[in-house]
Amino acid sequence: MANPVLYSGRFCPFCKRVELFIRTKGLEDKVSKVLIDQDPQARQRLIEEGGKSQIPCLEHDGQWLYESKDIMAWLEKEYL
Repeated sequence: MANPVLYSGRFCPFCKRVELFIRTKGLEDKVSKVLIDQDPQARQRLIEEGGKSQIPCLEHDGQWLYESKDIMAWLEKEYL
């Protein structure tokens, strides 16, 4: 299984919440991160494949998971 990808933004407070969770739980090596405000191709992929531009979004196993609390719950279930 490939690492899940967190689609995030530099100024998104909900993204920061998920990023802090990842750091405090030591999951940096388990989750890749892309910033859609710095990577237009990642933003386009999020829209085309995920169906919307909402961040944070976690892509895992072909699934697109939105909402910071849902993302953190999934990461906790899978990795902790």
